[in-house]
Amino acid sequence: MATPRFSGDELWRRGQELYEQGIRAAVETAENIGRLVSINVEDGTFILSDDSNIQPRMAFRAANPEASILTLRIGYDVVYTFGGLMERTTK
Repeated sequence: MATPRFSGDELWRRGQELYEQGIRAAVETAENIGRLVSINVEDGTFILSDDSNIQPRMAFRAANPEASILTLRIGYDVVYTFGGLMERTTK
């Protein structure tokens, strides 16, 4: 396993920046709310996937084995919750 290039905070900052600068406009549609977007924070490429199908995320990782990837849930502040409710992001 490769040594991470970014700290958790830096990975989050870069991913959020890329999301806000253009990915959000491309993916945040009514039919995508609740889906997952995985972002390669090094080059800005991304894929969409559903919770029930991990294969797209595994293929994205395999194609970019050294990449730093952040996964977000479209329209929500968290990807998963344990014993609580997910609240929708409103922007």
